[in-house]
Amino acid sequence: MMMSQNENDTKEGLLKKLKKQQLVLVIHGIIILLLFLLAGFNIYKEGFSFNSSLLPLCFLPMQVYLVQDVKKIKATLKNKF
Repeated sequence: MMMSQNENDTKEGLLKKLKKQQLVLVIHGIIILLLFLLAGFNIYKEGFSFNSSLLPLCFLPMQVYLVQDVKKIKATLKNKF
């Protein structure tokens, strides 16, 4: 569900979006951490393989994008209000 432009212009809309993005950022970070822990355990037990070892690395760019999005929302809140 996308927010309309009017909701993004209000302080309440931006705060709501910031809260949602921060929650997504934390959940995504926990999932990546679990993937790395499972990859380490799998490397220890079975050796190196693409699925177990490199798959968590594919999710790091998404995490970087989420962090940048949260920073952008915070900057918008700071500049506008």
